[in-house]
Amino acid sequence: MSTGVILLSYGLAGVLLDRTGGFYDRTVPIFALGLMAAVAAMLRDPRPAGAVIFRRLGAGVYVVFTALIVLNHSIHLSDSGALTAMNAVTRTALAIGAPLALLLVPAGLPPRGRRAFRWLAAASVGLLVAWQILIPFMSPHPGVDVLSSNTAATNYFLRGINPYVVQYPDIYNGKYQYEPGFLYFPGALFLYAPMRLFGGDIRLVHAFANIVSAAAVAAVAMQQRMAERTVWLMTLLWLALPITGFVIEQAWIDILLVPCVFWAIWAIGRRDWILTGVLCGIALALKQYAGIAVAPLLLLILRQAGWRAAAQAAAIAAGIAAALILPMALLDWTAFVHSTIAGHLDAPVRRDAYNVTIYLYRQYHWLLSPGARLTLAAIGGLGGTAWLALKPQPDRRDALAAMSLILAASTLFGKWAFCNYYYWLASFMLLYIVMSVRTDDASLLH
Repeated sequence: MSTGVILLSYGLAGVLLDRTGGFYDRTVPIFALGLMAAVAAMLRDPRPAGAVIFRRLGAGVYVVFTALIVLNHSIHLSDSGALTAMNAVTRTALAIGAPLALLLVPAGLPPRGRRAFRWLAAASVGLLVAWQILIPFMSPHPGVDVLSSNTAATNYFLRGINPYVVQYPDIYNGKYQYEPGFLYFPGALFLYAPMRLFGGDIRLVHAFANIVSAAAVAAVAMQQRMAERTVWLMTLLWLALPITGFVIEQAWIDILLVPCVFWAIWAIGRRDWILTGVLCGIALALKQYAGIAVAPLLLLILRQAGWRAAAQAAAIAAGIAAALILPMALLDWTAFVHSTIAGHLDAPVRRDAYNVTIYLYRQYHWLLSPGARLTLAAIGGLGGTAWLALKPQPDRRDALAAMSLILAASTLFGKWAFCNYYYWLASFMLLYIVMSVRTDDASLLH
């Protein structure tokens, strides 16, 4: 039952984020309750769900997701050949989604049914990947500062200019009261540079990153000895998350964190501490709050394998993060700190944020004080860490539960929160589900 709650919360998050684009809406209480229900279910350590029941419920969520993708609620559509191609792709995905869902319902399938399902599932994966790759071509100028600033920063990087000391144009003309710039750690520049070197859109890197994430979902599902239909369904539920299109279009960098965490979870399952450390180091070099995932992963290694394994992974992670960050940071330490840390701390509350803080302010004119927001985030952070540290025989699901509690507390009660934060949170939920479906069901023979 608890796994079903998490899956339904994942579906609800997908629907509401698609409807709102992750910007303020009166549905915040529903959204927050859904997230809290999911986190509570994770912390209860639910027994694995039956594969047949899960597939039937998951099939319904998948069909809803494909319908929302066709509607394109959030993406800034343009009149172009790419839009025509994208509409054809998404409508085809929806058209074959119904028979695909029907083939997920039976406990078992005859050989002909299994072959039909395999073809439909593979076609669906291909269509969803095509949808995501087409987004940058369909929406070349979405009017978001993350895209313009990060593209400019990559161009400066390729020309040997420090992107942290350059003045960037404010495309919002002061509307959001913060200084534009390259506001992240420099890890992403190394990924964007090859694409920009050939004149490509940096968002294609994000689309490819999500393909790598989907492959990781399938890898973890197979590591859990899932049946073929369940593996396909897990992969499709990730690729079809409707807000993914908006996250790619807006060039939010969080999408690059997801494959790092997914493959690190897979590596921990293989007790490969070196690979885990490498992936954690890359994540730390990408965005400032990557530690929300990295710290629980390292703590899990400590609990499962002891100090030596944890120290090895932590040292590798720290070394890679330092190698990617410090050469850029030391060029002008003051400018680096201003762009990546001080500027964020000084930024005002965003009154269009999709969280409890702004809901209370806009509905009841009550703005949580900085102290209250910090206290609530600290409760979530310390609570998630303590729970993982004290839980008897923790596993990878428990690390994902701790991440979810920490991130939910800091976003729902923070001074801003948009769909990119919740997209990353949804990734924790989905991977938790992947590891919470029973594999001892007779139906798994098919």
